[in-house]
Amino acid sequence: MSFLKGFEIKSVQGKKTTTWINKDIAPLPAARRTWDVLTFLGFWNTGNFTASSYSGGSSLVSLGLSIPQTVGILMVAKVFVVISAVMNGWVGARFHIGFTVTQRQVFGVYGSGLGIAMRIILGVVWYGSGGWMGGLCLGTLLSTIFPTYQNMKNTFPESVNMTTKDCVSYLLYQLICMLLLAFKPEKIYKPVTVVAFYNFLTMIAIVSWARTKAGSIGPLVHTTTTASGSELGWIWMYGLTSTYGGIASGIANQPDFARFARKETDPILGNFLGLWFFSILVPVIGIITTSCLLKVYGAEYWNPIYVVQLWLETDYGPKSRAAAFFASLGFTFAQMVNNVVENGIPGGMDMAGVCPKYINIFRGSIIISLLSWCVCPWTFYNTSSIFVTVMSSFSVFMVPLIGVCLCDFWFVRGRKIFLLDLYHGGKDGKYFYTKGCNFRALAAWTVAFTLNLPGMIHQINPDIYVAQGMYDYYRGNLFFGGALSMSLYYLFCRIWPIDGAGETDESDYFGTFTTEEATRLGIIPFDDIPVAEAELLSEKYPFLANHGLASEKGNEFDVNVVELDAPGTLNKLKRWFGKYFET
Repeated sequence: MSFLKGFEIKSVQGKKTTTWINKDIAPLPAARRTWDVLTFLGFWNTGNFTASSYSGGSSLVSLGLSIPQTVGILMVAKVFVVISAVMNGWVGARFHIGFTVTQRQVFGVYGSGLGIAMRIILGVVWYGSGGWMGGLCLGTLLSTIFPTYQNMKNTFPESVNMTTKDCVSYLLYQLICMLLLAFKPEKIYKPVTVVAFYNFLTMIAIVSWARTKAGSIGPLVHTTTTASGSELGWIWMYGLTSTYGGIASGIANQPDFARFARKETDPILGNFLGLWFFSILVPVIGIITTSCLLKVYGAEYWNPIYVVQLWLETDYGPKSRAAAFFASLGFTFAQMVNNVVENGIPGGMDMAGVCPKYINIFRGSIIISLLSWCVCPWTFYNTSSIFVTVMSSFSVFMVPLIGVCLCDFWFVRGRKIFLLDLYHGGKDGKYFYTKGCNFRALAAWTVAFTLNLPGMIHQINPDIYVAQGMYDYYRGNLFFGGALSMSLYYLFCRIWPIDGAGETDESDYFGTFTTEEATRLGIIPFDDIPVAEAELLSEKYPFLANHGLASEKGNEFDVNVVELDAPGTLNKLKRWFGKYFET
């Protein structure tokens, strides 16, 4: 026990952690809510302005669709993405709680482990996948500086599925990202915005070069569809589902970031511009560039980092190296920030929800980073792996999960939550349900995803026959899986009503809301809670004495104050770093 005690999250101003709460999953006070419209725009653009988003049109084109149809699918699918992200993130923007805590509300204080476990698995896989792509970008960047790096001898056997250069680049990338993981989420908005803008200019420069090189827009944009009739309609359905599914994990954990919003409505415009306009524009840039280079080189270059490598391989002179340096610098930074912000930090938040007493966001992010090596991400790109197909089909689980969460907050609870009971496992809590699990939500989710399994199995292995109707259900999972889970959950809640649904706290016990917010929500502001009531509640809910009310009324939980005992210069450094990094 004494050994484990040494790993407990350190107290801040005497506020100790428990098995249900620490400073990173407690409702956020106003001091930590720093994200505005531009921040949310920058957040999504870290994912838009990456090599993965750039090549996003390739998967749709490979289905046999024409370029206009590909763009049409992107435009329609992103509408559903924007609506889902805004609606699912609203609970975070309003009550300032993250994904792990909202799962307690939906599935129960113990049943919440289901959604959290899925998010952790996805976080590990996508962190590894993004890390490998980032390693390639970093390797190209170093190759522009060091000729010996460009021509590094491969000492690995072919069975390893990667070269020595790739391995070194991936290792260096992972080490740098571990440093970036120390950024506090509320302080990362500045580098996010700068990196997104820089790499957008990089993409504009690449497509301009390709257009000039080809002298025309190229042949790819003039290709026609190879499907017709009802099959074309189902390909459209699958295209919409796969496009939505590619970001379903990010939609599910929107409360993690929406809770940092300064105002409840800030995520709306930022999400629209980032998730609709720019997320369509970037794949279009990739399509045009690939089409132009197909005319010049006779090959399709869907990965922009391969375009940069092409510059170095055809001409390793000063001009090519300079152009490649600035281009690969943008993609490297973008991949790093994107992997940290969309995979590492959210994964850390999920881990913090699993074991708040010992894991905070930073520790959880490091665990995600280390586990990402276990999935061998180099096999994602260098082999034909069934594992990749399985992970790309993971939306069959996430889409029904999102449907249940949306139904619970918007239709069952009427956008009201009782925060107090989210942070203890007592049987008298509103989210204890039956033995800690909300079986209504579990049943609705299980039925919706189970119907997708035959189609997913056929997608993984076409030799396994399934009825065409089951396969079509899988291809239209965005509509069928989401609508079915929402409908079933609402029906179950009407048949077996949830006790306390639609109720909210009488007062702002955590000191989370501003006076204006509390008034709008119809609850008593923190400063207006009588001292006698504060003391009684602190006795009934001991965690409130640590993360909200205190026996000395008015001592609001402040996560920005860090106990420092180092003298002189070291103390000053700690104070400076404490503003931006986890401590």
